[in-house]
Amino acid sequence: MDLKIGVAALCGLAAGGRWAAAAPLEPGSAAPDFTAKDGEGREFRLSEHAGKRPVVLFFYPKDGTPGCTREVCSVRDAFPELRRLDVAVAGLSYDSVKSHARFAAKHALPFPLLSDPDGAIAKAYGAYRRLFARRMTFIVGADGRIVYVDPAVEPEGHGAALVKVLAGLAPASPRAVPAGLKAGP
Repeated sequence: MDLKIGVAALCGLAAGGRWAAAAPLEPGSAAPDFTAKDGEGREFRLSEHAGKRPVVLFFYPKDGTPGCTREVCSVRDAFPELRRLDVAVAGLSYDSVKSHARFAAKHALPFPLLSDPDGAIAKAYGAYRRLFARRMTFIVGADGRIVYVDPAVEPEGHGAALVKVLAGLAPASPRAVPAGLKAGP
């Protein structure tokens, strides 16, 4: 094998010089544990939340952009209902802790925005793209497994869509995946 091709394959380069993105995790997959800092510098560790209740992890491209602002504000507006459903919520992007602090304060966000500056968490979940994370949402069940994936989030109405999906999860068994909720809306 040509050395350049072998190195490119090992580094994850696809034809044309673009980084190959891993496929998103599927429902039933174990959610990769991670630790990341929020806008206040506090550490968020998935395993500290996922063992107790469902966790919504939504990846978005960039703080302060119009689509991302609509998305986080939609989730903010639905947050009282998400809280009633006893769900933890966290947004993730490649932005810095400082950027997240400004963005969260400007829009009065009641949930943490987690910094993934090197894209390692996005890579683990299959939401990685070179410049910005893919707009995707994962719901991690109380057992630490992915129960829902939305690979093509619509920023407008994202919060209401999350409430609808989460309300469909059987209350007696937060690990259950209702029929038809394998992926996406």
